[in-house]
Amino acid sequence: MQAFLKKYQNLILLLLWGLWAALAVQGLPLRIPYIDESHAYNIAANTNLLDWILLPKYEGHFFSWFFVLKLTKWLVPLPYPWDMFVVNFILMSVFVWWVLKKSPLAWFVKLLLIFSYPICFFYSVYARCYSVFLLLLLLTCNAYPRRVERPVVFFICLFFLAHTCIFGTIAAVAFGLIWALDLWLAYRKKQVPARTLWLCAGLSVLTGILLWIETHPHYVPVYNIRPVFKQALPQFSKLQWSQISGYILFGLLLVKNWRVCFWYAATMLSIVLIHYNMYRLTYWHFTLFYVFAIFSLWIYDCKKYKKTAILLVGLLAVFFYQDLRYDEPFFYRFKYDWDKTLVADNKETLKNATVFVGTLHTSGTVPFLNLLGIKPISMETGMEMYSMENWILKLITGKLKIK
Repeated sequence: MQAFLKKYQNLILLLLWGLWAALAVQGLPLRIPYIDESHAYNIAANTNLLDWILLPKYEGHFFSWFFVLKLTKWLVPLPYPWDMFVVNFILMSVFVWWVLKKSPLAWFVKLLLIFSYPICFFYSVYARCYSVFLLLLLLTCNAYPRRVERPVVFFICLFFLAHTCIFGTIAAVAFGLIWALDLWLAYRKKQVPARTLWLCAGLSVLTGILLWIETHPHYVPVYNIRPVFKQALPQFSKLQWSQISGYILFGLLLVKNWRVCFWYAATMLSIVLIHYNMYRLTYWHFTLFYVFAIFSLWIYDCKKYKKTAILLVGLLAVFFYQDLRYDEPFFYRFKYDWDKTLVADNKETLKNATVFVGTLHTSGTVPFLNLLGIKPISMETGMEMYSMENWILKLITGKLKIK
């Protein structure tokens, strides 16, 4: 059997990849761009690198995804939104092929990952930063075993991973703390020269400053732990408690490798805090629990982790299929007319129009519209809307207009 698998390995990989693609692509014909997809596309098309650094505190996407969308608009000869959908699908296809071909995961885990709800039915058709996030997380895990021998390569992976989304930032920071300790220990043993240590330290500080500019003050309340215990935990269902128990048990199976256990615990706890303090239980973020669990096995010593962990991952995978009936990429039909207008019309047309924005969309859309010189009107108050800094300035100077 092993001889047969080895002989036809590439053919088997191609068939598995083709099966994944055939399942995943079924969601694309039903798609229309959701607000988070179209808004990121608008930002990439109409702004520059400086704006990409200043907008994440309001919008949520970081410049890695904006850069991909900018290249998409320039290079892909397809109309919106199909250029964005196709590029996202290609990125996920590369991710799946790499997992099948190069990852050190056991075959059972590989199949559980690529045919899971998040990878097969969600990220592949939901054209947001998650495809870039997964690819960069994959590259980071691939570079992780040689993080001390090749520190600059590992830093580059961490830098771009941190600039995909807030979840990528969390994963990169957790990796970075482990890496910093390992570099210091290697330096003490004279395995790493002082100049390498100082170079990595300097690059890390500059990256931290950049991330602070990008995220402050929007993400400051993330680590307020009180609402989680006071409001969220009492509302958990039996199914949610079973999932949580499974992930805690999974973490206990990783304790022999404290670095992996720390990375797993840091990412999982951060996701919980982000959910309940910022994104208010948006269910698709829960898929990241499963993704981080799989990748913790990736950076673990794959020859030593227990088979119990693999079986537990299989059980946890089942929980996500309960959401497939309500999945927005497959069944979402409501169109945001202003999103369509922003893409279809030019900026001059918009400047001569009156744009109304609801409260739900203000945090992300208003700063972007202000950059285009557009002053949208609040549907609730009738007031002109500005990003927070501009709004305070207008209020102080008495130039805030009431319609």
